[in-house]
Amino acid sequence: MAEKKTKAMYFNELRTIVETLDMDQEQQNEMLEFIDKELATLEARKEAAAKRAAKKKQESDELTDKIYAVLDDDEYMTVDNIVEALDDAEVTRNKVTARLKKLVDNGLVEKEKIKIEGIDGKRMAYVKADKPDVDAE
Repeated sequence: MAEKKTKAMYFNELRTIVETLDMDQEQQNEMLEFIDKELATLEARKEAAAKRAAKKKQESDELTDKIYAVLDDDEYMTVDNIVEALDDAEVTRNKVTARLKKLVDNGLVEKEKIKIEGIDGKRMAYVKADKPDVDAE
């Protein structure tokens, strides 16, 4: 399967074609200038997107750290308990659930379905994972 071409690839191909055409020099320079401007715009957008992604990733890491800090070593907490403990309007159940999945996958947090008083059925709850005893031999 052929590699999907980006806009930058197409503009670079157009640049090569325009450079090889036998045409009025002024018109050719104008077209090359336009292509270079478009390539610069694409590069600027790419850099801005990379900065936004880095910032978003950093924010995500901070939220993950906050969630881990809120979790108890012994008592299980539901997602709702965690959201309430964080007390931040920006923090949603979905954001907490996504970060908890990462923490569970990394072995830092354990999850278990538990029965909660006043609620029918069981809910998923989370607790910090047991850390290995370093002094044990």
